[in-house]
Amino acid sequence: MPDLYRGKSTVEAEEAHHLMTGLDFGDAASQDIAGAVHWLKKGGAKVGVTGFCMGGALTLLAAGLVCDIDAAITW
Repeated sequence: MPDLYRGKSTVEAEEAHHLMTGLDFGDAASQDIAGAVHWLKKGGAKVGVTGFCMGGALTLLAAGLVCDIDAAITW
């Protein structure tokens, strides 16, 4: 799983909302998720991306931007 928040974490709802709304979805999908997919593909395995809510949006973006993804499922 890629670290989309670059090591930042919180248990506070307001701070979590701030982190989520500050996330550049296009950058996260095209760079962070792409990097994770390419790293996993080095082992020769097929790679799928899945997500719910925000993860679903990132899944759709990644499916359109990352050519090496073998499957993408939102729920």
